Amino acid sequence: MTIICSTYKSTRDFSFHNNCFTAEASDIGGTGGRCFDGRVYDDACDVGFILVSHLTGDSVLFVQDGVDTHDDEVMGWRYKATHIADRSVANKWHKLPAHLEKLTALVIND
Repeated sequence: MTIICSTYKSTRDFSFHNNCFTAEASDIGGTGGRCFDGRVYDDACDVGFILVSHLTGDSVLFVQDGVDTHDDEVMGWRYKATHIADRSVANKWHKLPAHLEKLTALVIND
């Protein structure tokens, strides 16, 4: 399993509260469809994105963990943090440190 995700988003475009990054789809490139995430692994269909801190430059990989629906309409997509980038080696990822394991993201279908 190799991480191949090339969809990058900035924390500047998200709100942050209670360990959850939140954004509306249209604010992060989701217009007329799901353009805000992409394929994560070379051997699976998981989707997600890499969230880059606009303050530190640190990168965290978020993988879709669920979809919120109401009356058969998608209300939002939920993601969980899975890996952190190694800043010294390109395309090298590490498991999350314990203090980041509870990070989540929510993209609201607006």
